[in-house]
Amino acid sequence: FNAGSVYVTCAERGPGAVIQLVNFARRESANQISVAVSKSYAQARFHTLAADPAPLKPVPAARGVEFHLPPFALYAALELEGAK
Repeated sequence: FNAGSVYVTCAERGPGAVIQLVNFARRESANQISVAVSKSYAQARFHTLAADPAPLKPVPAARGVEFHLPPFALYAALELEGAK
């Protein structure tokens, strides 16, 4: 949600998932971007083309968890692990 110019796709296989995000504006958003998922994942890694993967902590949500993403200019992937 509150995605602005971000396009999200999700492919799920087994207990983990990968969410790929493309920012068509090609510049970092001025607003916080969050991804909410309906499963409770224990951990996540945030990947971009410009930096090493960074761990993200899940935030409990009404039906699962959400992740508050760092700014990114073009492409990012959220690697989710440990679904409950």
